Amino acid sequence: MRTKITWGQSPRIIAAILAVVVVACQPAGAPITGDREGDRARAEAALQRGWAAHEAGDWRAAEHAYLEALQHDRSFVWAYYRLGVLAANYSRWGTAEAYFWRAIDVDSEFMPPYYELGVRRAMAGEREGAVELLRRAVELAPRDPYARLQLGRAYEALVERTKALEQFAAARELDPEADAILAALPPWGDR
Repeated sequence: MRTKITWGQSPRIIAAILAVVVVACQPAGAPITGDREGDRARAEAALQRGWAAHEAGDWRAAEHAYLEALQHDRSFVWAYYRLGVLAANYSRWGTAEAYFWRAIDVDSEFMPPYYELGVRRAMAGEREGAVELLRRAVELAPRDPYARLQLGRAYEALVERTKALEQFAAARELDPEADAILAALPPWGDR
């Protein structure tokens, strides 16, 4: 009997299903060749091919390469993250979220998926969720001006002006040349 998966299901459940599909032919807990160093090198090479294909607009080749990276190393957090970015670029939001959560499950100290999930939550109007995820991104990468900018925007949406201005000021201090940060500063308050 087939189970129908709907995007209304928990993203963590979807991520778990996707992970099972990726590694279905591998022995549990073991890299493909048993050569961990070689498998990581092959995974990194596949990731680079995927990134190049992604930048060139060939999403099928990019997806194939990212999945190949996971076949070589199931704990390669960058491959899950890049699959999430790829899915988001093509408006496959449920899939993107599932891959981002899978990356977090693999390495809870890896900042990029928190950032991506936070931005997507903010775009969807889920302000409290956005603040929580972006706050975690800033905890993990306090010197990332763009994470601070997005956290400031999320605070701004919650009408928490002081916290928003603190984050905007920190972002500007970290990178005064970042046009995106300067353009996003709110029109109120001292700059």
